Amino acid sequence: MKKRGSSKIQIIAVAVTLALAAVTFAAALTTKMLPGTYLAALAALLLVPAGLVALLTRDPSRRGACAAGLALAAVFVVGAGLTSAMTFRGVSVLKAGMNASVSISPTFNPPPTAEPTPESTPEPTPEPTAEPVLPDTFTIYVSGIDSREGLVDKSYGDVNILVTVDRTTHQIVLVATPRDSYVYTAVSGDMRDKLTHAGQFGIEAQVETMEKLYDRDIDYWFRMDFSGFERIIDALGGVTVHSDYTFTAFNGVEFKEGDNELNGKQALSFARERKSFGSEGDIQRDRHQLEIISAMADKVLTLDFLQNYTQVLDLLGGAFLQDYTQVLEAFDGAFETTVPYDLLAAMVRDQLADGRDWNIVRYVVTGEQDLQVTYLIPEEGPRYVMWIDDEDLAEAKQLMDGVLAGETVTQP
Repeated sequence: MKKRGSSKIQIIAVAVTLALAAVTFAAALTTKMLPGTYLAALAALLLVPAGLVALLTRDPSRRGACAAGLALAAVFVVGAGLTSAMTFRGVSVLKAGMNASVSISPTFNPPPTAEPTPESTPEPTPEPTAEPVLPDTFTIYVSGIDSREGLVDKSYGDVNILVTVDRTTHQIVLVATPRDSYVYTAVSGDMRDKLTHAGQFGIEAQVETMEKLYDRDIDYWFRMDFSGFERIIDALGGVTVHSDYTFTAFNGVEFKEGDNELNGKQALSFARERKSFGSEGDIQRDRHQLEIISAMADKVLTLDFLQNYTQVLDLLGGAFLQDYTQVLEAFDGAFETTVPYDLLAAMVRDQLADGRDWNIVRYVVTGEQDLQVTYLIPEEGPRYVMWIDDEDLAEAKQLMDGVLAGETVTQP
């Protein structure tokens, strides 16, 4: 009977030991404890197997290890329970080395968990930038404003020229419209006004007025004032223009019939003079303006000039290869334009590679003089205007349409 009781006690002890070992192992994996409790758990896990061996072999010398293992396991379980209870009441344990400090919060706040460090994601490979699509044909509105005070936003538009270009066929048509043309502007509604007055409402109003007059879209515009005109001519090294007459301009500058070598100041006088030509003054002035633009184009498009002038522009800081910024700075903002720099650079490269001559056709719209009330200043009564000749207007449109269609146009 004594052996059976001893066996039962042994079996119960083994079961309790295994249970404590299991609880110790599970709690060690899931419970946040003080450093001392972790040490007790470690010792218990080491001593419990020794105690089990003693119980199973009935070796008295190992029963002490079993008892110590059970005691340490009990300490671990109690410590784990206290830790759980403290955490539940809002006690957070901050470990610093081997010491622990405790701070109590009035409400339950679960211990913060460290946010996962976001994994660094590789930068996406940028897609290659598509090359800009440059048009083969386009139309530019050239506006010369009546100002010596720089490019003010609003000013009378003395020069109104449409430049239609075909890069493939190497053709340009220049159409000049007299400043006093009596037209419907972008702002005048059903009342007519002088074309020059559209400039008092800004460049966009001027562009829209020209689009309405010629029934077409204008792709880009180029705008300059008097000083800008002079500086551009001087930067080109002057131009050679042909005059149909010998005359003296309003400021005393003299011109001879035939070819004249002009600097910037002389070219401006040539482009502005009208009183020397009587009733044809306005038309002759427009012819002179086209003569100057044509002379500029003839010079710029020669291979000698392009090869030399690119070097000049490079001296400005590589402006020719970059954008308009440094060119504008060099000319003190004497002009402004919406013509893409890439388009200009492409035309220069093409001309350097090709070297073909350009067919430049010039045309001035004429009309009948009259006195009419204008939209901008009706209080001044009838003023000098010009009714555009319908046949001239149709001829100008036909020339521009021909260039845009890739046809060969001839000088009327």
